[in-house]
Amino acid sequence: MKCYIDLYTRPRDAGSLREILEAAGSMGYCLVGVEYAGDWGEAKRISKEAGVDIVRVAVVEGASRREVASKLAGEPRGSLLFVKGVNQDVARYSSSNKKFAGFVAVPGMERLVDRSTRTLFHERGWGLVLVPLDLLIMGRGRSVWRYYYLVLRRAYAYRVDLALVSAARTAGELWHPLSAIGVGELFGVPAEYASSWLTSSPARLIDLMRR
Repeated sequence: MKCYIDLYTRPRDAGSLREILEAAGSMGYCLVGVEYAGDWGEAKRISKEAGVDIVRVAVVEGASRREVASKLAGEPRGSLLFVKGVNQDVARYSSSNKKFAGFVAVPGMERLVDRSTRTLFHERGWGLVLVPLDLLIMGRGRSVWRYYYLVLRRAYAYRVDLALVSAARTAGELWHPLSAIGVGELFGVPAEYASSWLTSSPARLIDLMRR
């Protein structure tokens, strides 16, 4: 059985975390990334009871390298750190700085998923672009379809390591892994390749960052 990974969820409290992990386990996820402001020891206990491993994730937002760097001290130790890729400057910073695991692709910045990002990830030995699927829940306008078409097709064309994530706040916002893979297929990415965005790509990053 494949081990699916949803590398970014955002539960609001312990109750939401428990519901997310229990639902994720029933869908076939073995590991879930969690951005969580509550007690991490309690989160680990909930994880053990649900039978789903967790890793702590933090997403930092800023319009410049200096602003992003200034926020690092406030993030929980041991977190996988990602930058919200609001412009080229911060995306390139997160792709080359070893403190970061990568960046979150945002609408309007699809061009950042390119050969340069792949090269920067390769040179330092790891890196991942997170693509949240929550926009497909909030709306399906032309701009939303364009975002997913461009970011997924570019990742496939340039062979950029990527992870499809739910960004779920509740269990109802989780994506079944087969449905997430279907999003990739919808935009012309072969199912086997799209599957790697929920399996081997995030697993490789986690393995490297935990060493």
